Amino acid sequence: MSTKLRLSNPPEEDSASRFVAKTTEPKDFDDQVSLHLRMALIDCLTDHIIDDCPPKRTGQLPRRVLDLGPVGEEVADDGPIQLKESYDGEKATYATLSYCWGDPNYQYITTKANLDTHLSQLPPAHELPKTIADAIKITRHLGLQYLWIDALCIIQDDQTDKLEQIEAMSDIYRNSIVTIAASCASGVSKGFLGSAKPLKANARLPLLLGTEQEPTFGVVYLRGDWISISVSDEPLYSRAWTFQEAILSPRILDFNTYNSVQICSDLEYPSLYSGGRDVGHEWPGREIFKDIHRLEATKLFQAMYWMHPRYVFRRGQFHLDTFGMWADVLYEFTARRLTVPSDRLPALAGIAKRLSPFAGTYAAGLWKESMVQHLGWEHRSMGKWPWGAFEAAPNHVDEGDGSEPRPSPSWSWVSVPYGVAIAPLLEPQTRLVDCRAKLVNDQSPYGRVDSAVIILEAKVIRFTDFQLTPQFQYDGTQEAFDKGETARLDFGELIPRQFDKINLLYLGSRSHYDESKDLAQLQSADARTFLVVKSTGDTERYRRIGIFHLREENEIVQSGALDSQLALIATSHVHLE
Repeated sequence: MSTKLRLSNPPEEDSASRFVAKTTEPKDFDDQVSLHLRMALIDCLTDHIIDDCPPKRTGQLPRRVLDLGPVGEEVADDGPIQLKESYDGEKATYATLSYCWGDPNYQYITTKANLDTHLSQLPPAHELPKTIADAIKITRHLGLQYLWIDALCIIQDDQTDKLEQIEAMSDIYRNSIVTIAASCASGVSKGFLGSAKPLKANARLPLLLGTEQEPTFGVVYLRGDWISISVSDEPLYSRAWTFQEAILSPRILDFNTYNSVQICSDLEYPSLYSGGRDVGHEWPGREIFKDIHRLEATKLFQAMYWMHPRYVFRRGQFHLDTFGMWADVLYEFTARRLTVPSDRLPALAGIAKRLSPFAGTYAAGLWKESMVQHLGWEHRSMGKWPWGAFEAAPNHVDEGDGSEPRPSPSWSWVSVPYGVAIAPLLEPQTRLVDCRAKLVNDQSPYGRVDSAVIILEAKVIRFTDFQLTPQFQYDGTQEAFDKGETARLDFGELIPRQFDKINLLYLGSRSHYDESKDLAQLQSADARTFLVVKSTGDTERYRRIGIFHLREENEIVQSGALDSQLALIATSHVHLE
């Protein structure tokens, strides 16, 4: 295998300029860049087939948009701007902005007090926060008149308006023609144009110049023709709210630290500053982005279900692999940060709404049709799952000191503040009988829940019946996982003092990933999985406090003692709160 290498002269060095070209520097936004972006958008809209990218459509305008003025040949960067209220059913082409708010002191928002002023006229772009000004500039150069920005298009001190617009988020991003992603900007005041950095070199090499009598030295960069860039560390991709903004959008114009690139289901366009090299982007959630868009295409063409990677053939029909898709969504989403802990469900509501025609009935962050499979969630740093190894995820929100009560329901990932992962159950031994969820607002079926109870047909066994004394841990280390008989608690302050008050609810056999095994061996169970539950005081009513895996090689399993013990226990209707 051969690899092409390039030499280039660093920007700060002139000594080697006779032999190698200068490093391609990021350029300011100009007519050439403007044309590049517009042609990339047109190419996607006209040439990409329907099962890869959404077709061009004039979507219904959101309740409010920024009106940037009529589209013409001449682009006036400081032309008049006003907030426009659309009429029912009004359709037009518009862009959306995905960005980090940052410091609240630098926000420029629409409120009840300034709504009329904004409807009349907003300040010129150069007086607005830099990220908003840059987005306005890009929108105008794309030839679009309308732009949706949450801070300005939602009345921020009107709770009714906020709730209704959050509920509409799925359609707002879906109906846009493109989302401008300010991924490199940590706040609205930072901006994203003109801040790109040169692509990093693989190595810096000394270069001998001059003559033998008068030698001089220079420096050259060594780079490969293929460059991979990960945008996972960009500020935008650390925030939970922006996850659904990216997933729901038909295509994304991403402005990251090194370049700008258009991302759609079909391909990525070359970066502006790549110097002719191929640049690959590792974009978090990209496969989910592609899966969701292809779901809609296969819905249009029923005969194409077999082409979608998320559909499996079972019992003579194609079925959506809801478990796998939602497990991937939660894996990506829960690792991101939120300012307000109670926003966990609202920040995911748009994706849930989009998936509901395929996934079924939604309840407190899980789907009834795959509920039992998803109950086995645990701290993201606990081990390896079929998609490979992962590292400990950052806390989603501040954990606090444990003095505040745990959010409800305990059986849902919504109740914990950290990243979660879910391993598949090969043989579920529990059945969902009923799910009763009380919403905070009946108009938001994918939003916050006040309480939720599931009724399971399951077997519950006392910890003391195992004749072993497992450790209780909360740290989620790999070492704890390898010990085998460690019950992992959802919160550190929940460590029980008396085992006889703790019960185990049997979920079934779990699959575990081992890189040393081939694909066929992944279908064999490696552990029996139980929820660690604590009685609420009422008969057959429990709250989850953790998860417990009993390895297949454990003597209790190998000897058949576990199965014998479980066989003696009758299934009952268990209420999990």
